[in-house]
Amino acid sequence: MEIVKLSSKGQIVIPAWLRKELGLSEGDKLLIERRQEEVILKPMVKLSKLRGIDKLEGTSDEIDKIRKEWNDEFEKFVDASAKLKKMKTVGVSETETKKEREGREEKAGFEQYES
Repeated sequence: MEIVKLSSKGQIVIPAWLRKELGLSEGDKLLIERRQEEVILKPMVKLSKLRGIDKLEGTSDEIDKIRKEWNDEFEKFVDASAKLKKMKTVGVSETETKKEREGREEKAGFEQYES
């Protein structure tokens, strides 16, 4: 077990020995999960790293095509999940409900006629 420091940008450094043991490299995605007061990081394995499943002759091109399609779909899913999570975590003070916006716009309209 090691202690890591959280940066001002919310980043941590995974120790080199652990990255090596897990086969992590720059750009790899990690799934983050909260369990009560614990933060769990799980490496997300790309299908393109699963080599050796296409031992039959002539299947490599088809397998590579499928891997690329799956990786593209996976990236879309991860990006969409991150955007959804970001939308859910935006504080109420940073957003404006439809009712609040309508009230502000109505008030601005009255102020225009008052001056």
